[in-house]
Amino acid sequence: MSCYLKLEPRDRARGKYLIKFKNRVKEAMSGLPRLGLDRAVQEAAARDLERIQDHLRPPENLPSTQGVALFACEKIGLFEALPLPVVYRSRLAVDSTPLVRELASVEDEFGRLLTVVLDRT
Repeated sequence: MSCYLKLEPRDRARGKYLIKFKNRVKEAMSGLPRLGLDRAVQEAAARDLERIQDHLRPPENLPSTQGVALFACEKIGLFEALPLPVVYRSRLAVDSTPLVRELASVEDEFGRLLTVVLDRT
């Protein structure tokens, strides 16, 4: 699960970022059956989405930066929230590989960031 959220002041106002996230969750959940995933994988994805939402709900969990990247995968015990200086477009993706292109573009624009994802499977 990969999620990028813009957290500019207008996105933080009255929890707009959370509304955007919930809308993307609805879209993602409705699309899971079309991906041909078995029921157990769909349920794990739903739990990952819930973990991300639980993290985003309290405003004190939000970084002071203009964006955040979140990665979750129950199967490998992964949950990471990475503050980013900017997020160009809020999005949510359910895939077997994380979306890291935006992390790479942040490095090009702002300098190096250290991000480590370890898969022990």
